[in-house]
Amino acid sequence: MTGAAAGILPDKLEPANNPNHRKFVHSLTFYVILIWLILKIVNKKDMEPIGKSLATSGLISYGSHILIDSTTAKSIPII
Repeated sequence: MTGAAAGILPDKLEPANNPNHRKFVHSLTFYVILIWLILKIVNKKDMEPIGKSLATSGLISYGSHILIDSTTAKSIPII
């Protein structure tokens, strides 16, 4: 469930009918910032293993969305 939600998140934040579609939220920069934020949360000692698994699933799903979008003609921005 987490993976599915994270996988569609970029298009929910920047829908196709939005002039900003495939801008910052679809960029590699945003993904790196997201990884950094999630790792800060996940690396806390009191984080439950299930939470770590859900966060990892979400990051992988979000990343796969960005990777797939990068292979299209419009591609994605780096920054």
